[in-house]
Amino acid sequence: MTTKITTDQDENETHEETNPAPSDDGSNDRFEEPVEETAEDATDEPRGWRRRLLDIGLVALVLALAMAAALTWRTTEQREDEAAAGRAAVTAAEAQVLELTTLDQRRIDDQLATLRSHTTGEFRRQFEGILNTFATVVKEQKIQATGSIGGSGLERLDGRRATVLVASVAEVTNADSKKPVPRTYRIRVNLSLVDGDWLTSGMEFVA
Repeated sequence: MTTKITTDQDENETHEETNPAPSDDGSNDRFEEPVEETAEDATDEPRGWRRRLLDIGLVALVLALAMAAALTWRTTEQREDEAAAGRAAVTAAEAQVLELTTLDQRRIDDQLATLRSHTTGEFRRQFEGILNTFATVVKEQKIQATGSIGGSGLERLDGRRATVLVASVAEVTNADSKKPVPRTYRIRVNLSLVDGDWLTSGMEFVA
């Protein structure tokens, strides 16, 4: 019968083989298995960039639409303002022509004063120069005239200036003719916007 004697040195060597000592840097000589990267992980970053680009594109689109809407609103508002100014100019021109073709010898001074108040600039000075002569003729000839507007149209609108063509018919009587005689006029009226009012800056009789 053979007996195996085991020494302390043998036991220590066996222990070291079973449980190897850690390395000096604190790591273990055993390597962990690498984690495999899935296809989903590989596409996360490109997807993120695409998402950011999409967000930027949407923001740009919203801003572009907002700017387009603002420009459209401003253009529409400007057109509405121009249309309103044109209507106001036409109304003022019609009123001035109606005052000019509606004459009453008994009220001619007041009528001419009203006409004068609706003029401006050089035309006003010219009109003031003929007021007395015009009033005298109406009184001496006993002129009575009733005017009406046959039609009108805006020829030009340029900021604070406008030109309107007005057609008018006046039924006229005088000292020589008690029977009303119709007279037709086509008058081009130039207007200027002064303190919010369209005033006559020129008149021209056209054929």
